This record gives sequence, structure tokens and C-alpha cells, in this order.
Amino acid sequence: TQSRVLVSAAPGEKEAVIRLAQQHGVPVYQIGKVGGDAVLIENLLELKVKEAQSIWQNAIPRRINNV
Repeated sequence: TQSRVLVSAAPGEKEAVIRLAQQHGVPVYQIGKVGGDAVLIENLLELKVKEAQSIWQNAIPRRINNV
């Protein structure tokens, strides 16, 4: 499917998040870490948290308006 979700959890909650996903048959992968004010995904993407939030919040309006 094309549906994806990015989940952020405290380091001490990592195993609980993985277990929960597995219990529900949801594939789960650690692809990066959040630290400070940036998201880093496998040395492929580094994005300021505020910029990521803006992209997420405006995704549907941008799509509707073909921006």
C-alpha cells in the first residue's frame, strides 16, 4: 500500500512500540532518530522538525489546490 506513518517515541519506549505494532500485524522499522530540532532518516534526509510539521499539516490543502 502507499499508506505510511512516522512514529516518534522516547528511546525507553522503543521496544513497547515495536511489540504493539507486531501484536497488530503492522510492519515496523526504525529508519532514523529525532534529536534536537531535526529529523534524520538514514543519512538520506535531514529536516527541521518545524518544516516537517508544516509539510504534514499542509499536505492535504496543497494537494487540493494543486500546489
